[in-house]
Amino acid sequence: YSKPRVLKTQPAPCGRVVKCPVVRPIENKPAQSAGFCYHLYMIRDAILYFIVGGVVTSSIVLLEQSGLRLLSGFATLVPVFTVVSYFFIGGLKGGAAVGQHSKFVLVGTLVSWVPYMLAVAYLAPRIGTNKAIGVGLAIFLILSLAFLFVVYRYNLFQE
Repeated sequence: YSKPRVLKTQPAPCGRVVKCPVVRPIENKPAQSAGFCYHLYMIRDAILYFIVGGVVTSSIVLLEQSGLRLLSGFATLVPVFTVVSYFFIGGLKGGAAVGQHSKFVLVGTLVSWVPYMLAVAYLAPRIGTNKAIGVGLAIFLILSLAFLFVVYRYNLFQE
């Protein structure tokens, strides 16, 4: 669905007065009148995202602690976060938004995440885990901020 358009201010079921949007149809989906408490849905979705992320992260750590390194490694490689995110983004904004976001993530991964992983892999045995992660995160932050600047400056990956 496209971005919500504000219609009018009205009371929500929770008692707050909110601005309720109308969502225009995309990809042959029916239009929805949003006469509901919009902020409650946003909070519900944020809690759902948090739980999914926590379950995945905890599962990876528990598999590693149990000595199941192969399963832990496989679980780490599965793109769970992007899969879940793309289901939500696709439901809200449609396939074009998912396509643009996936291109953004792919290029961003090559620019910032790959150097981060290479730094951690190379430095961890030499300077220790914590220092290697710190150096890797510094590299990641510098490269990802540079990437975001370029994306913003040249309006890349827009719908």
